Amino acid sequence: MTNRFLFLALICLYFNNAQAIFPYNIFRLGLFDQTIRPYHENQTLFKVSFESSFNTTGHDILGNHVNILQMWQPNQDALTMLRGFDANSQIGKLDSNLNSASDDGIRGHIVPMGKLEAWRVNFVLKHKLPYHLTVNILAPLMGMKLKNISWTNLTKNLTFSDQLVNANLMQNLSQIVYELGDGLQMNNDWEKIGMGDLEFILSWDKSFKQPKPILKNVDLGIYGGLSFPTGVRQNEDLIMSIPFGNDGSLGMLVGGNIQLQWWKHLRGGIIVNFLELFGTTRNRRVKTDASQSDLLLLAKTEARKGWGLTQQYNLYLEGHNLFENWSLRAAYNYIKHNNDSLAIFNQSYSNEIANTALSLQEWTQHSMNFSLRHYGPVWAELYYIYPFNGKSVIQSAFLGGSLGINF
Repeated sequence: MTNRFLFLALICLYFNNAQAIFPYNIFRLGLFDQTIRPYHENQTLFKVSFESSFNTTGHDILGNHVNILQMWQPNQDALTMLRGFDANSQIGKLDSNLNSASDDGIRGHIVPMGKLEAWRVNFVLKHKLPYHLTVNILAPLMGMKLKNISWTNLTKNLTFSDQLVNANLMQNLSQIVYELGDGLQMNNDWEKIGMGDLEFILSWDKSFKQPKPILKNVDLGIYGGLSFPTGVRQNEDLIMSIPFGNDGSLGMLVGGNIQLQWWKHLRGGIIVNFLELFGTTRNRRVKTDASQSDLLLLAKTEARKGWGLTQQYNLYLEGHNLFENWSLRAAYNYIKHNNDSLAIFNQSYSNEIANTALSLQEWTQHSMNFSLRHYGPVWAELYYIYPFNGKSVIQSAFLGGSLGINF
């Protein structure tokens, strides 16, 4: 029975590698990310790391630098947000009143702006077991603030249609969105501090000495475990509300690594991570018309979200133990997330239309990590994360540091 259970678990891991990570590079795939994973030789290690963001920007679907609130669309459309509702509803009646005002790409459009700040603390505990096994526990604590939210009305005041839209919609847009959008708050800055998702990982690592002139050692590792939904979840009534984890979903993390050491002081390797997330059902904001923009969605209904495949790859090169247990490391980090999907439990709305949201589409992020590390009874590290490319994603530069104790 035990062998059958393990076999089914491995099949599940292999065919369902997905996760709900938000498109922001403060979220990497957990314990085995370059900036979180510590190397230790003693029986147990406890480590705390802290990182803080600066120079935060968004990348749109073409990879251009934009404000964080413009990563899905350069502006939001207040006219199309009224489409797709019953003609006898309040939203439908307002849409009918504005029916003579055509959407020319400017009329009814507003440009959102905002500033995001974030920090993260990681508490890591590692304990070695027999047979080259290690228990790894990660408990992250995070803080985020979205502030200085503003909306610039692009609608002119030249024609009758312009005046109609300004008078009946744009001049009181925030209140209209709140009342018709079931509590959606356009102008509320938000700040939150809380736990991220806990991770419990079992890893196997083993070194293989190589009696060769250049290649001296090969390290292999595989791991798997669970991510528990302890993190702060997304608030559907706030603009760009970012969850502190996988937004209420239980996950299964799998991955592996290989490291080669050349001569005495040079080593490098690759780490590959995947996370399977079980879909969740709750009230979510959905599109009711394919032309709607993603921040102004008035419809909120029960829907199940299926998470697309996410892959993370770390490539690194390190000058190891260059002087008195100090090492220098440079690493490249790449994450790709495939399309998510929604299944709506309300026949008034269309699954096909809901799944045209750009926030459900593929995104990518690229960054370089540079670190100075000290190995020994006391682990210490300083690191810098430099993002340089991405698509439909928020990216920050991060400065961080770690301190750990081997015992």
